[in-house]
Amino acid sequence: MMTPFSRLDFTRYYDLLYSDKNYPAECDLVEDVFKSFASQRPATILDAGCGSGGHAIHLAQRGYDIVGLDRSPSLLQIARKRSDEAGLRTQFHEGDLRTFELGRQFDACISMFAVMGFQLKNSDVQQALRQIRKHLTPGAIFLFDVWHGSAVLLHGVEKRLKLLEKDGLRLYRFATPTLDPMSHTNEVNQHLLVIDIENNKMLDEVVEPQLIRYFFPQEVIFHLEIAGFEVCKLFTFGKLDQDASAQDWEIGIVARACA
Repeated sequence: MMTPFSRLDFTRYYDLLYSDKNYPAECDLVEDVFKSFASQRPATILDAGCGSGGHAIHLAQRGYDIVGLDRSPSLLQIARKRSDEAGLRTQFHEGDLRTFELGRQFDACISMFAVMGFQLKNSDVQQALRQIRKHLTPGAIFLFDVWHGSAVLLHGVEKRLKLLEKDGLRLYRFATPTLDPMSHTNEVNQHLLVIDIENNKMLDEVVEPQLIRYFFPQEVIFHLEIAGFEVCKLFTFGKLDQDASAQDWEIGIVARACA
């Protein structure tokens, strides 16, 4: 299994593929978490697994000093370009969540869009959480989301088609999943077809398999506590006031760095 988002022919369509993602609303959620659980408004934020900078740029525009970290050079290139075009000075660093070293601490950390799901082994999860904790001040808030194992097994997985159009391009994404309950993973084969709308001509065809881990609540709590966090809340992602349930495919977790 190749490292996710490492192929240039896939990452060049990343922003088109997720152009329907509501980054401003998710950044509203981030700020609601800060208001509810932080002792004061964080000044500095680490975006661990920042991708093409969707959250980082919106939060920087809201006045936060935010640093993005990702292991995909091509996604970071997109993030830096977007930041420059927005007139921002946001820093983006290449690094693996399990081993990164930035030489500073932050008031908060976000790790959005199921980033933790790419940590496939228990040792990977622990290494990533410990590195994040190392880069946080005591009392700092950590917000992330995961696929929820109860909902994955309850509802099952199915083939999906996604259609998006932007900037004269039409993208078809065919997602074919293969569930492995014993390893808590779902392998998703992503098949992209990109069409030039004006000329009705296919421009590109890309296939990328991605292996994503799902988690169960007590599993998440255990890993966080071992890594030096206390858990504040598990919620239906996007609805901070709604406690997580077995029906929720995606759950959000708020934790606090222990002293």
